[in-house]
This record gives sequence, C-alpha cells and structure tokens, in this order.
Amino acid sequence: MWKNISELLSLIFTFSEKFKHHDKRIEDAERQINELTRQVAQLTVDLAQLVERDKARELLFRQALEIERLKLENERLKTERALLPAKDKQS
Repeated sequence: MWKNISELLSLIFTFSEKFKHHDKRIEDAERQINELTRQVAQLTVDLAQLVERDKARELLFRQALEIERLKLENERLKTERALLPAKDKQS
C-alpha cells in the first residue's frame, strides 16, 4: 500500500513538473504571438505608408508629364503662329 501511495505521489509530482513546464512553454508561445502580432501591425502600417508614397510619386509623375505635354503644345502653337502668312493690308 505504501508503495502505491509513493507511486501516486511520484506521479503527482511528475505531472506537476510537466504542467509547470507546459505553462512556461505556453507563456513563451503567447509572448511570441504577441510580438509577431505587433510586428504584423507595424508592417501593415509601413505597407500603407509605402502605398501612399507610391501613389504620391505616381501623381507627381503624371503631373510632370502633363506639364511637359503642355510645354510642347505651347511651343507648337508659338511655332504655328510664327509660320502664319502675313495678312494683306488691302483697303
């Protein structure tokens, strides 16, 4: 009977140690999950900022192209005006 009680106490102690070990591993896993969640949130913010920068860069590029197109159109119109024949001054 004492042997059975001793084995039971040994099992209880072993299970207690295993539970402590598993609790520690669970805490470590929770810490890692929290850190990964924080990193994913930061990456989401960083990605959103990159998307906004890319949109702004694209807008600036389109505006620069439009300015160049307008400059070329302006030069073309100036050239056309310079090439127009003079009107006769007949009265």
